[in-house]
Amino acid sequence: MTRIIALAIILVGLTASVSFAGDRKQDPLAVQLSGRFASAGGTVTLRMRVEPDPRSRDITIEWVGADLSGGSHVINLDGENGPATYRYDFRKIAAGDYLVSVVLRRSDGSVVERTTTLTVVGSGSGARGTSSIASSVD
Repeated sequence: MTRIIALAIILVGLTASVSFAGDRKQDPLAVQLSGRFASAGGTVTLRMRVEPDPRSRDITIEWVGADLSGGSHVINLDGENGPATYRYDFRKIAAGDYLVSVVLRRSDGSVVERTTTLTVVGSGSGARGTSSIASSVD
């Protein structure tokens, strides 16, 4: 009898954990830099994962240095039909500390924003955010 009760408790626990795991929503926007520290003049890759959603319209990437230099780039999305992953390369980036923001805009007016920091060390001879490319990865 004790074995039956113990087995019932285990089954109830497993059922509850499976339903809980299934209730978790995916993050609508996840971002990751290839490194939070880089050498001046080098390349840093920003990878973004956008959960497929018919409301998704575009991603705006902005980077701002401590001296207020920086730039921005917009990637248009195709809602739920677009690729789930995108990348953006910061090439020949100059030395300095940068705040990198990624904003996902949706057709209903809602936005999802993620920010991270990037520190570029070395001589400041590189151009700031030039020759960048954006592409989907799927």
